Amino acid sequence: MTEEIDWGELGESWWREAGANRHATEQQIIFALHRHKGMTATGCARAAGYAGDDATIRQAGHRAAHSTAVMGLLSMAKAETGKGPDGNVTMDEAKQILSRLARGSDPNVRIKAIESLAKIEKDERELNMRQAGTGALLGRVITGRAMARSTAEIVESLSEADQAAVAKIMARIELALERRRLISILEPYIRQWIKEEINKPFAPE
Repeated sequence: MTEEIDWGELGESWWREAGANRHATEQQIIFALHRHKGMTATGCARAAGYAGDDATIRQAGHRAAHSTAVMGLLSMAKAETGKGPDGNVTMDEAKQILSRLARGSDPNVRIKAIESLAKIEKDERELNMRQAGTGALLGRVITGRAMARSTAEIVESLSEADQAAVAKIMARIELALERRRLISILEPYIRQWIKEEINKPFAPE
């Protein structure tokens, strides 16, 4: 039976070591393995080799799923991988179970439970830090976009509102420059005309 079992990402050695620490039977180890992979309690009972008719296997699956050994194995597996079967213990439940195991009398079980709790806490801290960093980055992006949009809208609004005034001012500047250019061209001729007019002999009427 062992050769046909897919031990998943944790591997056979992990499951057997964890099972030994939890004083689980061979059937409970196999049951917990398949339960961790998402199989139903009845399916896990069949895979683990529980015998009997459908009703008997269903009852055996229910008892195994709620046994201390299987629940402890599932809690450790969930702490190790971050994954767990649907309808099984939640992360809070896993921490509660591990906390109870950490207060037990078996030193090996206590050590394993404490290590699993420490891993859960570490993963949760890292997740919170990533979420906080992502939230801050998103906030900066949103703020930056809002500021850019506001600036663009202000510039566009000012351009539309002052377009006529700016055009008038530019026209006046251009007209003044043109007048100055014309005056500079005509100024010698005007001076000459004034001089000639002054030097003309007076002719009494």
